[in-house]
Amino acid sequence: MTAPHEEEFLAFYRAFWPRLVAALALAVPEGEDPEDVAQEAFARAYQRWPVVRSHDRPDAWLFLTAYRLATSLRRRLAVAARRLRPSSPTPVPELMSGSELEELLSRLPYRQRAALLLRHYYGFSTKETAAALRCREGTVKSLVSRARSALKDAMAEEAADG
Repeated sequence: MTAPHEEEFLAFYRAFWPRLVAALALAVPEGEDPEDVAQEAFARAYQRWPVVRSHDRPDAWLFLTAYRLATSLRRRLAVAARRLRPSSPTPVPELMSGSELEELLSRLPYRQRAALLLRHYYGFSTKETAAALRCREGTVKSLVSRARSALKDAMAEEAADG
């Protein structure tokens, strides 16, 4: 990479590192370090910087890459946890209890969770979220609406259960 591109990437890194780590704190499983996932996402952005920098929102590419890495990590840990469970019918406590919000978010389908986090946590507009998820703006509105409804129902259910 040429020196101007390296300086540009370094500025990008400094601008988005804190926001990405904060966003990933809601996406990575409890006990895992969001900084590790953020670092991997930045490493991938660095490798592809000439292409990534040409996007309208390079940070959207970065966020989605990081979110996919976090989702992959969650899946790998879930598979490992299932493999470690005894085959007896004895109930096994959950290995990843997490915060209530993380638990509720983890129940949402991937696209609903991504749309909700992009819109309301990461601050993307509907148009930007649609571009990042490669769908229409109406689809983003629908995904966010369904995610909110599912979260509201889950919170009401949690409250009723005590």
